[in-house]
Amino acid sequence: MRVSKVQYLFLILSVFISIQSFATNPVFSNIKTSNEQFKFGNFQQGLASALKALELAEKSNIPKDLMHANLQVGVAHYYINQADKPTILKYFYKSLVLAEYLQADSLLPILYHNIGSMYVEHSQVDSAEKYMEKSLQIFLQNKKYSQASRANAVIAEMYLNNPKVVHRSVVFIKNAVQYALLSNDSAAIAFALVKQGLYNYVTKNYKEAIKHFDRVEKIYSFLKNKQGLLYVTRLTAMSYAEQYHPIINKVYDKYYDLRDSIFKEETASQIAEYQTKYATEKKERENKILQQENKIKHQQLNTRNKTIFTLVLLILLIVAFVLWRLNVINLKKKKQEIEALKKIEDERNRISRDLHDNVGSMVSFVNTKIDWIIKNKSIDNELLGDLSLVKDNAKEILEGLRDSIWTLSSVSITNFELVDKLKPYIKSHLLIPYTIQDELIDEIVMNNEVVLALYRSCQEIINNMNKHSGADKVEIRFFNMKDMKLGIEFYDNGVGIQANDCLKENHYGIRNLKARLHEIQAKFEILPVEKGTLIRILI
Repeated sequence: MRVSKVQYLFLILSVFISIQSFATNPVFSNIKTSNEQFKFGNFQQGLASALKALELAEKSNIPKDLMHANLQVGVAHYYINQADKPTILKYFYKSLVLAEYLQADSLLPILYHNIGSMYVEHSQVDSAEKYMEKSLQIFLQNKKYSQASRANAVIAEMYLNNPKVVHRSVVFIKNAVQYALLSNDSAAIAFALVKQGLYNYVTKNYKEAIKHFDRVEKIYSFLKNKQGLLYVTRLTAMSYAEQYHPIINKVYDKYYDLRDSIFKEETASQIAEYQTKYATEKKERENKILQQENKIKHQQLNTRNKTIFTLVLLILLIVAFVLWRLNVINLKKKKQEIEALKKIEDERNRISRDLHDNVGSMVSFVNTKIDWIIKNKSIDNELLGDLSLVKDNAKEILEGLRDSIWTLSSVSITNFELVDKLKPYIKSHLLIPYTIQDELIDEIVMNNEVVLALYRSCQEIINNMNKHSGADKVEIRFFNMKDMKLGIEFYDNGVGIQANDCLKENHYGIRNLKARLHEIQAKFEILPVEKGTLIRILI
């Protein structure tokens, strides 16, 4: 038993394209010719015109023309061989991609419908429902009830072809009839009634089926639609055959199989000829275009090479000039820097000499005078204590002065030299038992101001330890690592930061230390330990 195909649906939808054709556009002119050939059953000529339209569209490369031409070629292949699903869908999908890109709202639902119909014919339910649902939504949004009716009819046909789910076709047939009546489109009404008749045919209610087919025949006769009449006449004959003598249908099926095979044999060579001719002309056209493109590319390459050579030469000249100017500027700048450094060095040396000759001599004289007074004058114990205190302070001033002269007079001071300078100071001034770990690895030159600030900071820390730590052990560590010139750690096992007022954040001495080290961009940390205090300086 055979149930009808949806070929008539494609004929109705393909007519839509001809409505949009323009007499001045050869692509649409060939599409119109192709549609006219379909109406008269000249499917091979219809395919030839469709392929010609596609050839012209590919030559012009206009997306709108390509969209319509691909759709028409897909429809043509459907008429000739509905079973050739891959070829038909290939052209439909090409058209769909362009329609979505162009936002061709009028054509999109038709393409969704055609693709869905192909999946209907091959009983691929999920894909069929997906695309048919898309087309239905757009048709109903735009109140295109005629197209909505046909979409429901096609979905119904999918279920009519499957006896297990034939009952699911009822709602779609009902919708198809309802939308057809709303549209007042006789052809849509006929198409919906056909599905109603087919439902009765499949469910073996042949009398009702014949009634519906008779109504459809009257509509097609009024519309003078010969292909529709041919289609419904066959359905009527099938219904009578099943009602009175089912063997007749088997003979019909055999007849149609023979007719189809003869038709396919006759058309296969013609289709191959059209396809070969189309492919050959396309290849020739592509070769011609390729030759033209190669010629243009060769000309463009020559022009580009000349342009590049000129630009490179110009860039080289500009770079050479810029480098020369930069070299002149750098030499001038370097000369100025050398002169400035020399002036700074001269000024350092002058200040060092002045400090040594003037301030140093005066402090030394104070020390000498105090020694003479103590030795040659009769003084009481209270005055002797005051003189000793003055002498000690003068001695400290002299030592600090020598340290300042050392940093000023040295051209460059390394981290090694600073540590070597600090070690004897620690030995002579730290009053608590101590150990020193010297872990310096890399010798690095440091700025004189940085050296002096570090030296003064270490003096301050040592002085605080003597006065406030209450410790009986001190550990001092010198070290450096990658991207660090010098690190100094002071650890004592004394009363610690919580009990030691001198280490609190708001203490005057701590603020001075932080300010001094901040000026040289050093990091100052007081770290928590279980007992005592750990101070770290990083530069």
